[in-house]
Amino acid sequence: MLKPAVPVIRCIGEFDKIVSTFKSKTLSLVSHSTARADTTQPNQRRRPPRPTSNWCEKTKMGSAPAQIPTSFGHELRACLRCRLVKTYDQFRESGCENCPFFKMEEDHERVVDCTTPNFNGIISVMDPTRSWAARWLRIGRFVPGVYTLAVSESLPEEMQAICEDERVQYNPPKRL
Repeated sequence: MLKPAVPVIRCIGEFDKIVSTFKSKTLSLVSHSTARADTTQPNQRRRPPRPTSNWCEKTKMGSAPAQIPTSFGHELRACLRCRLVKTYDQFRESGCENCPFFKMEEDHERVVDCTTPNFNGIISVMDPTRSWAARWLRIGRFVPGVYTLAVSESLPEEMQAICEDERVQYNPPKRL
């Protein structure tokens, strides 16, 4: 008969004894490590605390993150200007957080004009200002949310005129 590599616990009393021993050793290790951390030598320098970043404050005008799509099926659409991905209903209810000048929530036909179901890939961005992928995709100044890697359609001429009137840059998709 083979012997087990780990000793078998024969009764519940043994198990309780092992658990209490483990807890007491863990507590003593924690107390020793905190005591050691508090006593610094005069010639030792303490590290300054790391700055905590609040990614919501760093985004455009401190705005809240964009809505996350409620489903990932065929009803997803991407904004043709900023490539934000949401469902059709979400665009109809709240518009695009990066492109409020399109006023999609007021005119439901603009949702169809300004968005497309034809896109490639999805990326979720939590901190666009610090993400190298967001900067590479040129979405570093947008609100945190779910974006597409590439859209295959361009914005209609009248929507491009709105972008020019608002002095907002629009980069049409590259043709392959």
